Parts: sequence; structure tokens; C-alpha cells
Amino acid sequence: NFNNAVFGDGDKNFSYWQVRQADIDFSGVSFGNGEASFKNSIFLEGEKNFKDAVFGEGLINFNNVHFGDGDLLFIHTAFGDGKVQFKISEFGKGLKDFHYSNFGKGDTTFEKSIFEKGVLDFSKIDFGEGRINLNRARFRCDTISFEGAELRSGRLIAKKADFGDAKISLEELEFSSSNVIFDDAKINDSEISFTEASVDTLSFAGCNLDKYIDLRVKQCVSLNLQKTTVRDIIDL
Repeated sequence: NFNNAVFGDGDKNFSYWQVRQADIDFSGVSFGNGEASFKNSIFLEGEKNFKDAVFGEGLINFNNVHFGDGDLLFIHTAFGDGKVQFKISEFGKGLKDFHYSNFGKGDTTFEKSIFEKGVLDFSKIDFGEGRINLNRARFRCDTISFEGAELRSGRLIAKKADFGDAKISLEELEFSSSNVIFDDAKINDSEISFTEASVDTLSFAGCNLDKYIDLRVKQCVSLNLQKTTVRDIIDL
């Protein structure tokens, strides 16, 4: 239990940590400036709580972390300026909740990560400025929500990601100066909604669209369906 702990500036290293069948509480923690690293850690069953935590400037490294089953809470978490990395990590069964979080300037990556059954909630997030990388990620979630998320400049890229049969909501997305790229992604069995979303460029190049796709957007400057196979309704 690190609830409401305050760290000074400098690197915080929790790498290679192993926790078995216990709840972990970093809620309300102030990490200060400097790298915060949990890379290569293993968490088994239990709740992982980073709600209201504040990270300062510097690299935030959750690469190759096994989060195990149980709820993972990054609700209203503040990620400072710098890279945020969840690359090649495995998110177990349960709620994975990032809603109302804030990101500064810098890229965020979930590349090649695996998301097991449950809800993945990125709703109402302020992604700041940078690139959100979901390339080659695998989603076994029931629901994925980016509803009301904002990215002031940059792009969300999910090239060759596998979304399984998840129901995906990007409704009321605020990406008016940013792009959403799903090129070559496996979204065959997913229903996707962009109702009232504002996007600069939206691309499904090379995808098979086998389920209903709601593209009743509020704004979209460019829509790319090159080499896309459509087997159901695209609602414009």
C-alpha cells in the first residue's frame, strides 16, 4: 500500500517486481519528475489501483508487464510530459479503466500488448499531443470505449491490430486535428461507432468490414477505404 505517498524528483524503479495474489494501491501517489519504471513486473490476481496518481515529467515505463487478472484502475491519473510505454504487456481479465486520465506531450504506446476479457475504458481521456500506438495489439475485450476522448494533435494508429469481436465506441471523439488509422486491422467481427466524432483523417485501408460500422461523424476531412471489403452496412 503506497496510498498518497509522495516521491521527490529522480528515478523510481519498481522493475522486475513480482506480486502474488494481493491488491496493490498506488492511488493518489505523487511520483515527482524522473523515470518511473515497472518494466518486466508480474502481478497476479488482485486489484491494481493507480487512481488519481500523478506522474511528473519523464519516461513512464510499463513495458512487458504481466498485470494478471483483476481490475486495473488508472482513473483520473495524470501522466506528465514524456513517453508513456505499455509495450508488449499483458492485461488480464477484468476491468481496465483509464477514463478521465490526462496525458501531456509525448507518445503513448500499447504496441503488441494483449488485452484479455472485460471492459477496456479509454473514455473522456485527454491524450494531449503525440502518437497513440496500438499497432499489432490483440484485444479479447467485450467492449472498448474511446468515447469523448481528446487528442489535440497527433494520431491514433492501430495497424494490424486484432480486435476480435469487441464492440468499439469512438463516439463524440475530439480528434479534429488528429488522425485515426486502422489500416490492415482485423475488425471483421467488431461493431464500430464514430457517432458525432470529429476526426481529421479516418482510414480503414485494407480492412474487412463484416459488421455494422457507424460513420455518422460530426466532422471528417478525409475518409480512406482503399482496398477495403465491405460485407455489411456503413452508415454515413
